[in-house]
Amino acid sequence: MSRVWGELTWPEAARLAASDPVVLWTVSATEQHGPHLPLSTDAVIAAGLVSEAERHLPSQFPLVHLPALEVGASLEHEGFPGTLSVPAHLLTDWVVRMGRRLAASGGRRLVILNTHGGNRHALEGAALRLRAEAGLLVIPVHYPRFGRPPSVELPDGEWRHGLHGGAVETAMMLHLRPDLVRTDELRPGPSLAQELEASLEIVSAEGAAGFAWLAGDLNPLGFTGDATLADAAMGRTMVEFWGARLAAVLRDARAFPLDRLEGRRAPLDGSRSSDAGPGVALGTGPARGAPADDPLSELFLPLMADARFVVGQLGQGLDGRIATEEGHSHYVTGEEDLVRLHRLRALVDAVVVGAGTALSDDPRLTVRRVPGSNPVRVVLDPRCRLPETLRIFRDGAAPTLHLVAAEDDGGEGASPGRHRAPAASVETSGGSREPGVERVSLPTDADGRFDPGEVIRVLRARGLSRILVEGGGTTVSHFLEAGALDRLHVTVAPLLMGSGRPALTLPPIRRMEGALRPRTRIFRLGSDVLFDLDLRSGASNHQG
Repeated sequence: MSRVWGELTWPEAARLAASDPVVLWTVSATEQHGPHLPLSTDAVIAAGLVSEAERHLPSQFPLVHLPALEVGASLEHEGFPGTLSVPAHLLTDWVVRMGRRLAASGGRRLVILNTHGGNRHALEGAALRLRAEAGLLVIPVHYPRFGRPPSVELPDGEWRHGLHGGAVETAMMLHLRPDLVRTDELRPGPSLAQELEASLEIVSAEGAAGFAWLAGDLNPLGFTGDATLADAAMGRTMVEFWGARLAAVLRDARAFPLDRLEGRRAPLDGSRSSDAGPGVALGTGPARGAPADDPLSELFLPLMADARFVVGQLGQGLDGRIATEEGHSHYVTGEEDLVRLHRLRALVDAVVVGAGTALSDDPRLTVRRVPGSNPVRVVLDPRCRLPETLRIFRDGAAPTLHLVAAEDDGGEGASPGRHRAPAASVETSGGSREPGVERVSLPTDADGRFDPGEVIRVLRARGLSRILVEGGGTTVSHFLEAGALDRLHVTVAPLLMGSGRPALTLPPIRRMEGALRPRTRIFRLGSDVLFDLDLRSGASNHQG
């Protein structure tokens, strides 16, 4: 039995997603189709094919309809009045965002029915991104690829050149919505591509060597093909044939063995993959798509739905200490929080730590407690004081960026025998370091610190858009003070150190009105309590 997503309440949507249905999304266009067909032609055909497909499915088939998207990438038709269009890259981004929201709600199987040729490449790109980023099974369907209905007799030239508003689309409209067809405007629409066949060997408007075209290039009226060849009976045969093929796709989507989709995100340098071992199925572990009964699914929803974010992370005792005076912190929080942290690492593109944390903890910064891919490791070391014996420089488990100051002023901060990279330089691994380690130079301020905004800019220039600032307290405080964090996870453990290193240190304020009061969600992790702070929620500014 099919359901409509927009008619559900949120508890109903959660329960329905947990039942692992097939989710169907129609993507079409609102664009000119010549003087005889309406702007809504593609949307009407999409609805007709879906209705026909449902006739071929069992009554209890678990199908969910997402709200139809009826504006697509129609650049080729923008020269004609009435056409509504978005750039192809925006269509891709929109579909990816909606797919991430579906995955965050528990959906796993998405079929996208496309009825506009201009959408095809954008949707195929979005499908691949959703596979990689959200773990979804995504099947983009372009109905003309189902082949020609065997009982429909049309000239071969009409099948090849009647690309838009010709006999095929006109026939389906005469069957589905004859009231919208301007029959007095039916006429042949000769295509430039057909005319050029006599002089060109391979190049045409479509096919293996298709040239880029605008609708007006092929025919000044905006359509190609002979609309006078169409009739309603022909249209009914087409809808029945392609609708039945769509039903077969939906059945296959339901039967598809998701556990056979296995793979891991390759590191940027191609050297290693995840610590989780071979055969980790993307989207099946909690790092990419949490199951509906997962108590932390709500925690990760805002992050899974966002393509660009910076989240800070701290684990502290009741007295606000994150480590002893000597820097020992293994471990302040319990096992449940450590699993959450590894899930967070699996969700991000890059994990950032300061030199102090790298020196005192010698962390690996990899994903080990859950399935998932290792993020790029980024260590902020403006004084270039870290020894090359640290594991992040030697284990080769993930690409590592070593950020150092752009110039060496010869001051006391620099470690003996070390150097700083020249301004604006990048050094590849050398000495005892493993391949995959890069030293990147950045300017520092008067206090010898990096600008958090510049760090983020450098990472995003490398395609690292989802960033975790994991510590220590000084580094997280610096990013927070600079307004560079979108969210902050603070886990409080039931222990007292009485002394040690503080979690956050910000400039002093004079009155409580100057305190940050962001929107906060609270989660229990065994005996620990996690506070998820939304720093983009319009909280008060930190001011004196």
